[in-house]
Amino acid sequence: MFSNTTYISARDLGIDRRAVTIEELMGTGHFGNVYKGSFVDDRGLFMSVAVKVCKDDCEPEVTKNFLEEAFIMHKFHHPHIIKLIGMCTEIPVWIVMELAPYGELREYLKRERISLDLSVLILFAHQLSSAVCYLHARKFVHRDIAARNVLVVTPRCVKLSDFGLSRCVDEDSFYTASRGKLPIKWMAPESINFRRFSAASDVWMFGVCIWEILMFGVKPWNEIKNHDVILYLESSQRLHRPPNCPQVLFKLLVDMWAFEPSFRVDMKHVKHVLNHLLNQIDQRIPFEQLSMPDTESNPDTDSNGTMSDDYNLKRHVPVLRCDASAVPTSTLWRALEQQRIQCEEDDRWLEEEEEKMLPNSASPMASPTPFFDESPTDLDKPKLPFGYDFDRSDDVLHAAVFRVVQSVSFITKTFTHGMAHDRFVRMGVDITEALGRLLIECDHCLKELTPGDQRQVQLVQVLLESDHKRLTEALKIVEDGKSEPDLYETNRKTVLKIAHVLAVNCKHFQDSVDAARIRSNVAHLKKKVHHV
Repeated sequence: MFSNTTYISARDLGIDRRAVTIEELMGTGHFGNVYKGSFVDDRGLFMSVAVKVCKDDCEPEVTKNFLEEAFIMHKFHHPHIIKLIGMCTEIPVWIVMELAPYGELREYLKRERISLDLSVLILFAHQLSSAVCYLHARKFVHRDIAARNVLVVTPRCVKLSDFGLSRCVDEDSFYTASRGKLPIKWMAPESINFRRFSAASDVWMFGVCIWEILMFGVKPWNEIKNHDVILYLESSQRLHRPPNCPQVLFKLLVDMWAFEPSFRVDMKHVKHVLNHLLNQIDQRIPFEQLSMPDTESNPDTDSNGTMSDDYNLKRHVPVLRCDASAVPTSTLWRALEQQRIQCEEDDRWLEEEEEKMLPNSASPMASPTPFFDESPTDLDKPKLPFGYDFDRSDDVLHAAVFRVVQSVSFITKTFTHGMAHDRFVRMGVDITEALGRLLIECDHCLKELTPGDQRQVQLVQVLLESDHKRLTEALKIVEDGKSEPDLYETNRKTVLKIAHVLAVNCKHFQDSVDAARIRSNVAHLKKKVHHV
């Protein structure tokens, strides 16, 4: 199903699924969902993460693409690119990434537009330009640069994400997409007409992304149908100038939208111009008086006159030695952000130095230390003897798990916005009651396990107890909040999200119990029936 290279890379990036806890659904897609979760690394350090989960019923090709996306992300280490933590390669595949607490940039811009001035918007654009420059320097094109694929880590730090369409290209070459859906309204003319993607087409898309930022999350060509976009572009029409956009910045966008790829400015130039605009804002030059940098004076160059992709990372990190109230807002935020980046680099260096002091066998790439007190090869997935399966005929615990999952599935499939209040509450209560019976059966199950295996199961049981408490509280809010129509549907969706997480945790719980039963020699097995 996978090439050897992909398999080896995925295995090397693998982390123990038991070290990852899924907590809350953040977003859904055609091939997978994204959850907020937590991860405990080999040293016992806890961190909040985002978990991208490939759907169980996906085609092998989709699963392969998930693995390839993780492998691509692993290559990148940049302060404005979402960091890969690792992946769980068993089906369903999980990609574990750093969490961006403020969510997608588009929604953030809509939500916070009152508090965001032009200096912050240009700061976001500059941060992303450094990320795209970094990709291009490593011969990668992103192919899907848009505000929806940018995540907000702090109110003054954004990061590029979603590398599912990214591809490696050779020098001065392009990548031709053979099939699949593409984001037409963000794409360059050659990408629409011939499905050709290059660094130049990324420049076009990034120009559209800057336009989205300046428009506080408005989608491009909102009133135009996909198949008509190319007609507008070929007739020299472009997206209009945003109301708050200085003329100098709009000129940059127009240069990024040259019809011929060879006539477009490159990303290094874009980054340099944005940096120059920020410097002028720091000097308190009014927005309407901002100007382009002199072509002869370019601080972002090496001895050959080529701009360095790591210019911002190599700059002297500013230290504020004055009254912060007297400093322009953009200067203050940039100083704090550069100090944060420097701290992250220092932490990475310290981790690398610590790893050098450890014996080779302790390397997380060579032999990952498990989250639990088990051998690294003993995963939460139960390992059955060859030719055998679980005998579920008298398995009361499995029946209890099934009832919970069945109840969650029923409310998920039947829920509509017009569903009667009493019916929704009744279905929610059915889930809590089924979960309550499961927790009782769990207590009975623990008695037949060894002490060590009891502890393993109890770790997952805690999640179910937490889900039971959260679901009960959410249902109570729905019952009490019927008189508040604005919040009513939101509260009902919260119940659905918790129920979804509960179903996932039930599966993990059953796997944990099955594995514990096998280790404790109390599993009821039967020979598989082979049909002729």
